[in-house]
Amino acid sequence: MKRVHMKERILKNISGSYLVEGAICLPLFIIGIVTFLSVILMYAAVENANYVGADEMRRAMAEAGVFPSHITASRRIKNRMMEYSHLVESASIRDLRFRTEYMGIDEAIAISADMELRASNPMNFMSSARYRMSVMSRAYVGRKRPLKPATDGDMQDKNAAGVYVFPKRGEKYHRDGCTFMKAGTVTRSLDPYVRKQYKGCPVCRSGRAKDGTTVYIFPKYGEGYHLKSCGVLSIKSTSLSLKSVSLKSG
Repeated sequence: MKRVHMKERILKNISGSYLVEGAICLPLFIIGIVTFLSVILMYAAVENANYVGADEMRRAMAEAGVFPSHITASRRIKNRMMEYSHLVESASIRDLRFRTEYMGIDEAIAISADMELRASNPMNFMSSARYRMSVMSRAYVGRKRPLKPATDGDMQDKNAAGVYVFPKRGEKYHRDGCTFMKAGTVTRSLDPYVRKQYKGCPVCRSGRAKDGTTVYIFPKYGEGYHLKSCGVLSIKSTSLSLKSVSLKSG
């Protein structure tokens, strides 16, 4: 009987110690969780401030060419910081720069804002903090360069050899001395064989001519047959610089 009573006392003492430890540790655990969550919320408020600054700067860059957008952007940044988190106790604009030389960038826009954070937690651990958000970019206003625009003569290579083109019918450019430039026309009577071997000229619309009509062809390099009145037969080639021609080479 004595042994049974001793075991019962030991069990009661053990269970009593667990209750005491639980009563002490559980509140501390809850306090730690609440404190940790408050710190996370403060970091979330900081991330929101960074997002607000970047978003408003993007808008200010686009509006910079119309009006002093840094003023309205700073007001929106301050208001949105206060709205996005209840932990923000106060927000103020510290520095404003608009379309000025800053950190080696011309036409720069820079905004700096201070934010006071306060979170209530049982242990008062990291319950207050100050964060400074700074954002900078360049206005969408182009860039001024002290350079004169290049002329057509500057764009052309004066030492480059000229080439020749046929502006109405030609599809390729040619060097001086090309056999195509010296090729003479040959007269033929239009028949199905000519129609099969050559194409009708879109300039004189020789494709509509009747069989037996006298047509003119370039036997070596020509791709079409032409009527006597066709401008391709009488047109002179135009000399151009090779760099100014954007046609197929051949």
